[in-house]
Amino acid sequence: MLAFSSLLPSVRILTSSSRRIRNEVLYEEHLDRYVDSIKGARIRYRYREAKERSSQKRVFALLAGWTCSPAAFIPIIPYLNAENDIITMENRGHWRSTLGASTAETYLSDLAHDLKAVLDKEQVAKVVLVAHSMWGISALKFYQAFKDRVEGIIFICPALTNPLELWSFGNSVAIDIAVKSILSILDTNPVTNITTQALAQNRVALTAVKRIAEVSNLTKNGHGNDLAFDRFIQQVLATDVKTRTLALRAMMMEKTDKHVLAGVDTQVMLITGGLDWLIVHEKVSSLARIMPGCERVIKLPNVAHVPPLEVPDVTANLIQDFTRRLQ
Repeated sequence: MLAFSSLLPSVRILTSSSRRIRNEVLYEEHLDRYVDSIKGARIRYRYREAKERSSQKRVFALLAGWTCSPAAFIPIIPYLNAENDIITMENRGHWRSTLGASTAETYLSDLAHDLKAVLDKEQVAKVVLVAHSMWGISALKFYQAFKDRVEGIIFICPALTNPLELWSFGNSVAIDIAVKSILSILDTNPVTNITTQALAQNRVALTAVKRIAEVSNLTKNGHGNDLAFDRFIQQVLATDVKTRTLALRAMMMEKTDKHVLAGVDTQVMLITGGLDWLIVHEKVSSLARIMPGCERVIKLPNVAHVPPLEVPDVTANLIQDFTRRLQ
C-alpha cells in the first residue's frame, strides 16, 4: 500500500481562488447534454473539453454512487480538466436523468449502458473510469461488456459486491449482525418493498450524509460553507424514493464473483478512506487485489466515504499520477 506521507509534497493547499474556481463549476448549465439510453431512460450529462492542449490528454468519466451526483466531484474537476476531457453523468433516476424501465435486476448493468450511450454520442473511443461507491459494481459490469473502451479504472470507496459485505456500521458487531439479518431476507420476504423503502427514505439519506460529514471533519477541511458540498447534499435528498429503493435492492442482490474480478486486467487503482464505515478498507482491498491490474491500493487517513469532496487536492493528484503511468 502506498504510504500517504509520500503524497504530501504534491498536495496543493486550497486557496480562496481555488474555492472560487471549483464553485464556478456548479453553474455550468450551458454544458448540459442529454442522450437516450436503453429501457427508455434519458440521461443528463456534461462533457467538458480540456482547458489546455496536451499530448497526454485523456477522457475521464467521473461516476457517482448511490443517491449521489456529479457534485461529489466538483472540487477535483478544475484540476483534472486542465489537460483532460471530463464526462460527468447523472445516474438514471437521479436528479434530472429519468429511470426508464430499469428493475433491481438490471439497474447496475443499465448504468453501464448509459455510459456507453454517452461515449457513443461523444465519439469517445476510450475512457478512464473514476468509479465512486455504487458505481464500483457498474464499472465491473462496464468492463465486462465493453473492455475495449476502458483505458484504466480508479475505484474510490467502491462497492465491488453486496455492500452488506463491506459495511462496518461503526465496527459494532451487534449492529452489523442485526442489520445483515434484517436485510438478508429482503429478496424473499413479502414486506421487501416496504422494508427497503423505509431504509431509503430521505431521513436515512440525510443521516448518512451527516455521519460522513462529522466523521471526516469536512468543516475542518474547508467545506463548512462550501457550495459544492451544499449541492451534493441537495442532490442526495432530491433523488426520488423509488430510485433509492431500487438501486439499494440492486446492490444487495450482488454476489462476490472472483472470476469477474480476476478478469479485470486493465490497470486499476483503489482509493479508500480510513474512516469510511460504509466501505471498509480491509474488506474491499482484499477483493480489489484479485484484479491482476490492481497495483496501487491507497488508504487515506482521516477521510471517510467521499474523498473528492473531503481531500480534493490529494484525490486529484492521485488520479493524475495514476494516469501518467498508464501504458
